[in-house]
Amino acid sequence: LIDTRGNRFSVHQRRAGRPFQRPNYVDNEEMLERRKEEALFQVDLKIPGTGVDFSFPHDLDRIKGTFPETVGGRLLQKMEEMNLQYDSKAKNTIVMNFIDHEDHPDYKSKLIYRALPRANPTHLVKVDETFYRTVSREEKKKLDLEDADFGSVESINSSRFNIKNFTAEGMTNEIDYNVYKDNFNVETVLFRNFLMKKSNITIPNSRLGKLEKITDAWNLDTLNFVRKSIIKKPNGKIPVGFKFGSDDQQKITFKDLLYVNPESDPENKLTWFYTKFPWDKVLGKSATEHPRVHFLDPSVHGGSYLFPKIYIEPATYNGWMGMIKTFIPEMEVCDEVDNGFLRINEISRRAKEIEGKLPIDPRLSAAPECRFEVPYDRQLTPANHGLLEGIVLSTVRTFGTEFVMRVMPILGSIRLTHENYDDSFFVMMAQKMEQEFIGE
Repeated sequence: LIDTRGNRFSVHQRRAGRPFQRPNYVDNEEMLERRKEEALFQVDLKIPGTGVDFSFPHDLDRIKGTFPETVGGRLLQKMEEMNLQYDSKAKNTIVMNFIDHEDHPDYKSKLIYRALPRANPTHLVKVDETFYRTVSREEKKKLDLEDADFGSVESINSSRFNIKNFTAEGMTNEIDYNVYKDNFNVETVLFRNFLMKKSNITIPNSRLGKLEKITDAWNLDTLNFVRKSIIKKPNGKIPVGFKFGSDDQQKITFKDLLYVNPESDPENKLTWFYTKFPWDKVLGKSATEHPRVHFLDPSVHGGSYLFPKIYIEPATYNGWMGMIKTFIPEMEVCDEVDNGFLRINEISRRAKEIEGKLPIDPRLSAAPECRFEVPYDRQLTPANHGLLEGIVLSTVRTFGTEFVMRVMPILGSIRLTHENYDDSFFVMMAQKMEQEFIGE
């Protein structure tokens, strides 16, 4: 998550949080407009080499550091422009090509979906990737390599797996697919037989070609419907999976932290004051009644009723900002509270549970040179068995988290249910795990 100046979120927050030093470094145009209203006295000053750039008045033409509206905007654009085809007769049923930039690419990929001639419906999914070694023009000039080509790295079959569908096994057993496999996919034959059973009408083999074109058209309509669901919400706006998610409405300003009487009117600044005596023990509120600002009860949290302690609730976002907050939530004071996405405390309790339930392996009493270990029958102490359980659970959850992040643009629009996804989703994750484990 970086801003339009290439700075990461934490750096952006520091720079945008210095309105007198960087008045035009903001989250968005609304924030700049608010600064123009709240900070009317600034001077125009530049100090070369320091990054200090005061400017008055605030200048929309010099605005910098704003958050982008989208994450993966180039991919979103390419998906919208794709002219998809679904052709059962072609070598590759579906082909999707992506390149991030035509003139100076950093990344290119090709996804292939192929319906294989098998007795049970089987589909091949494979992805070829190309990573370009790019160096900025400035770096090339410094190194005197302006005409050099740094080439690329190709990762053929970076993902490749077959998905078999056995749900129609009862129907596939009724036909001899060898008769059809040179001309038609098994899905077309099964669909023809299904129609004949339901309608009591005979459909000859000579009609399979036309039926195949009909099913291809249906599949293409479905494919385009899914594509449209991913790239646009029903109201035409950017879906959550491609949205950056910055929300200017949740920003905390000085006015939000102003401590006033509980009966003060947020719309009337003349009522923004605190006039209660300490012995009245009346807790005030935020002048603007900002939902994230909480003045804490001194009888519970310390402080006084004149100057109570303040708790600022973490901001909630949508899009990728909201997802990051889900993965990295606010720290809990109590150890037993487990609100992290990986639920580390739960894993720790599971490891302790395993350790407490397992007896000590009597083979451990023998000398090390006298023990004989076979695969999947390690001779370990209960504590080590518990640690292994924790490691396995943590590893699976880490891979699951990474995989969810990779497919977030899809999950943000299409709910993860058995009705929407088949086993290919989990087969791909298992394949990635296997590759990583072998590489380790």
